Amino acid sequence: LASAILRRIGLDELVAADDAAYVELAVRLCRDAEYRAHIAQRIETGRAALYDDPAPARALQKFLEQAARGQA
Repeated sequence: LASAILRRIGLDELVAADDAAYVELAVRLCRDAEYRAHIAQRIETGRAALYDDPAPARALQKFLEQAARGQA
């Protein structure tokens, strides 16, 4: 779910391929204030893709309804 959100707002580089990449990314975000600020700005810029578009919520609703009926 988190990876889909990141991809939706254009932050594919924050989707780690494996545990080692996840740790490397976390360390970079902790240590590199400039990179962290850059990512924070991109998150802010991409918020509209999450909150102003009802399509992702509708897709989740459809999936949950199908899951509840045993169709997922």
